[in-house]
Amino acid sequence: MDEQRKVMTGILIEKAEAIEAIKGAFEYPEYYGTAIRLAVNAIKKIPTIEAKPVVHAHWVSASKKQGVNIGMKCSLCGARIKNSEFFNGNHNYCHKCGAQMDEKEG
Repeated sequence: MDEQRKVMTGILIEKAEAIEAIKGAFEYPEYYGTAIRLAVNAIKKIPTIEAKPVVHAHWVSASKKQGVNIGMKCSLCGARIKNSEFFNGNHNYCHKCGAQMDEKEG
């Protein structure tokens, strides 16, 4: 597994919280000054990401008539996709609002 993938699937923490935890982890920090500085610098070098909450939705028929299927639309924002896109597997998320399409209908 590549390094970027490991970071993306890990638990998100604030850098400042991690630094404070390291600084407070030692009973006598004056004896571990170099180690603490190295750890803090290592944390500061870790790339950051902009984390956003995951939004869930599902696809519903875009047709208003029973039995006629003209495509699908996002249950959250109403963005439409063609049937061909839906049945070819291009439907894991909404292209407009970014919602993951893993929500159960109902």
